[in-house]
Amino acid sequence: MKQEKRLTKMSDVMVEVNKHIKHDPPRPWSPGVCVWTIEDDYYGEQWNSACGETWWFENGTPIHNKMKFCPFCGRELTEKEIV
Repeated sequence: MKQEKRLTKMSDVMVEVNKHIKHDPPRPWSPGVCVWTIEDDYYGEQWNSACGETWWFENGTPIHNKMKFCPFCGRELTEKEIV
């Protein structure tokens, strides 16, 4: 019979949990800016990042919401509105 390991500290629990979670590989960081463009869709205005991610805001723009860096790639965030 296999004996189960008893976990007594929260850090030990987290180590065991992380062994079983599928993690995305880290994104390579590159210097420069991540340009976000606005697009209207069914759900309202969505922002598409140059690094390939999508974000929605209840109100305002990324800069209006005090975002200075892209939360996905870490580069400086700039906005470009498609006209």
